[in-house]
Amino acid sequence: MAAPVHFISKIIINGLWDKYDLEWNLNPDVNILSGVNGSGKSTVLQCVYSLLQGHLDDTPPSRHIDKIQRLRITFDNDEAWIERILEKKNVEDIQDFLAKNKLLTPEVEADYWQGKKMQVLAFDRVSAILTNEGILVFVDLIHVLDNDFNTTETIQKLKEDGVHTELDLQIALLQKEYLNFQVNLSKEVEQILTHNGANAASEAREVRKTFNRFLDILDTLFASSEKKVHRASNEITFQSGDKILSAYQLSSGEKHLLVILLTVLLQHQKPAILMLDEPELSLHFDWERQCIGFLRELNPNAQLIIATHSPAIIMDGWLDKVTDMHDILKPKAHDIVVKAG
Repeated sequence: MAAPVHFISKIIINGLWDKYDLEWNLNPDVNILSGVNGSGKSTVLQCVYSLLQGHLDDTPPSRHIDKIQRLRITFDNDEAWIERILEKKNVEDIQDFLAKNKLLTPEVEADYWQGKKMQVLAFDRVSAILTNEGILVFVDLIHVLDNDFNTTETIQKLKEDGVHTELDLQIALLQKEYLNFQVNLSKEVEQILTHNGANAASEAREVRKTFNRFLDILDTLFASSEKKVHRASNEITFQSGDKILSAYQLSSGEKHLLVILLTVLLQHQKPAILMLDEPELSLHFDWERQCIGFLRELNPNAQLIIATHSPAIIMDGWLDKVTDMHDILKPKAHDIVVKAG
């Protein structure tokens, strides 16, 4: 059995926009991808997320995946990897390609012949079984989305007042997870206090440490707008003077920050991948500067992959974690590059 995986060690892309190849070696903790607008930072994150998420719950690939010919994601145990190849060629070339790389398994062969006239081959390969014991339990991509939208079936089922934007919807879904998180946390604390004798109180405080730190971080970040978490509420609400505000009444930047922090809290300090796409578009300068440090506190086992061109993100000691798109992009060498196994 392959060893469990904990983080992405390398990303290889061939044929980005049919012009470039990319190879990026990643750190296990923090990775910051910088570059000018239009350099491909967001496309890289979107493609990686699309491939990872697709293997978790069969989510269809995003439109961004069509901007590349090949994507290979390698993990830290050097045994597990996921690859997607999208190749547009005639039927004879596809058949030759499959046979040469020993990919013509019965399943692939059936799919191949069924779609013979489509002139397009798209397939994924996984070299190891990635289960809930591995990193792919938590894979999150957060980017700035706060557009208004019309009422949908999903929102109607939520029956939540105040859900008017895409960030509101994310908050509503996270709030439900947050309630379950608190129930499980209370059960764990109760069990400790019931069975663990003299050290029970200190052990219970340790179990609640990350949760309490999450609330303290929110108070710190929202202090400038004179808001603090209303801790008597089971949901995340805020107190501002004599008023109690729901999370939907926050500013767009505050909602975005809440989504980021709450997502990391709900990872339960387990191995995870968190991708942030240009968080500076909605975050205050001071929030940008403190963001990575706070996220590392809440989940030191999360691998952060951040696309940004904001200097504030790296100000608190993260300069050595920066990779510039210019340094990992090169002109495309071939139409497609495939390594067997």
